[in-house]
Amino acid sequence: MSVPSIAGRGCLLHWYAAGCLETLSAAAERDLGLALLVCSGHRLAKPWQATRELYEAELLRRYRPRWPGLTDAQVIQRGSLYLGRRSAHHTGLAVDLRCGGLCPDSATIAAQRKTDLDEWLEEHCQEHGVRRYDFEPWHLEAPCEREVWLSPPPEAPL
Repeated sequence: MSVPSIAGRGCLLHWYAAGCLETLSAAAERDLGLALLVCSGHRLAKPWQATRELYEAELLRRYRPRWPGLTDAQVIQRGSLYLGRRSAHHTGLAVDLRCGGLCPDSATIAAQRKTDLDEWLEEHCQEHGVRRYDFEPWHLEAPCEREVWLSPPPEAPL
């Protein structure tokens, strides 16, 4: 399902996550006067994410030049903190926000943590079935059971 996104982006989510985001956004608009805007929703996995071997090769390719004194195992371990193999974005259950001072930029996390939206999300996400990552204030997820994820969306009321 399409969700409210920043200009030029057409972000899609699984129907369950879209519903959670819709109720959360309505509450944020009511309480803060701010609609939640998504800059990233569902993403296709990259070819290097298909297997552990391909993932580790990608980590070495990207991060070996940054840390030349480390062993391959150390580069892989440290690199995995910056580049994940699996993401809830691949399932359509996660979004990255770009609104209210939040945006996918790790250099500004401290400033993002001081915004009204960050404080509000910290207090209200859980009541709408959404969770946050401590290390990415802009990232929201709507975890669900496998059966829910596999099921078709409920029919619209007549």
